[in-house]
Amino acid sequence: MLSEKIKRISMQANTASVPAAVMFGQVQKVTPIHLLVDSRFVIEGDMVIMSRDLPELLVGDTVVLLRNNGGQQFVVLGRL
Repeated sequence: MLSEKIKRISMQANTASVPAAVMFGQVQKVTPIHLLVDSRFVIEGDMVIMSRDLPELLVGDTVVLLRNNGGQQFVVLGRL
């Protein structure tokens, strides 16, 4: 009984989780890259994965980000 409840709760948690989220950021610093995400927090360094096809970013540019499930890494998809 208890194991079935734990299994059901675990399955519900996995179903409810979103594997990735689209977010927006603003370039605060270019080298090394610092991005202000959704006007709430700054990401930098290993947290930022840059696309090879991305043109050079400038301070003030707005970028589209894809955040992974844990929120530990962000892929810069493009510039707006």
